[in-house]
Amino acid sequence: MIAWDYTTLKVKFLKIWLFLRGKKEELYTPMDFDNYVGFHWGILGELLTCSICFSHWVSGFTAFILCFYFKLEYHMILIAFFTYPAFIYTFNKKIIN
Repeated sequence: MIAWDYTTLKVKFLKIWLFLRGKKEELYTPMDFDNYVGFHWGILGELLTCSICFSHWVSGFTAFILCFYFKLEYHMILIAFFTYPAFIYTFNKKIIN
């Protein structure tokens, strides 16, 4: 998640997506990504640009795949759904302050 929020990785993925769709946009910074996705993709854009929202869904989806594949208890999904965003929130607070 740190690479997603603090590098231009998300900009690169968006440029590839736009290239495949045949659209031309000038995007260079993570702020450009946030603005473009927020304005054009609605609720999905909001979920991708908010680090805590994004970590909720990625950790929940990853835990679901792991529980399904390894036959684990499904309460692990709830634990992952709330634990990883708490780490992200704490890490962001340490960086900002």
